[in-house]
Amino acid sequence: MGRNLADLTRREADIAFRIVNPQQTTLAPDYIAHKAGSMSAGLYTTEAALQKAGDWKNLEVVSWDESWIKLPMVEWLAQLFPGREPALRTNSMQTQYTAIRAGLGATFLPRFIGDNDPALQRVDAGELETERELWLLYHRDLKGSQRVLAMRDFVAEICQQVLVQKG
Repeated sequence: MGRNLADLTRREADIAFRIVNPQQTTLAPDYIAHKAGSMSAGLYTTEAALQKAGDWKNLEVVSWDESWIKLPMVEWLAQLFPGREPALRTNSMQTQYTAIRAGLGATFLPRFIGDNDPALQRVDAGELETERELWLLYHRDLKGSQRVLAMRDFVAEICQQVLVQKG
């Protein structure tokens, strides 16, 4: 299954999240972007998987499928596990989370997810810079929509609370 980002120009969504800086990518010129915060990620596994592997470098890798190959998380995994083929590739973070929680191996998750799950433990994988900006986008035609602006402000407030507290 391929990557499927909501197309705001075609009104597939009113508001979208992106983890790429809109000024550094080729987003539609009619998109308005607001930084929602910064999000840190970490390498997570279970204690049982870590004990079975003996060392975090021996863990199986759970990663994104080929359509997401340019994601920072995929690049981080490639740096930590050079030349290793993932035990599982998927386009779903929920699937990755479920797989590592079941003891399959390790993957990168946002820290606000991984740090809040007592079944998971964050692995100290060195000096890898894993902080990414999180952006809220909406179409310029909706800049006067009170419904969209209210949702944007609500979601941005929640992001600030969660990302500042847990990130």
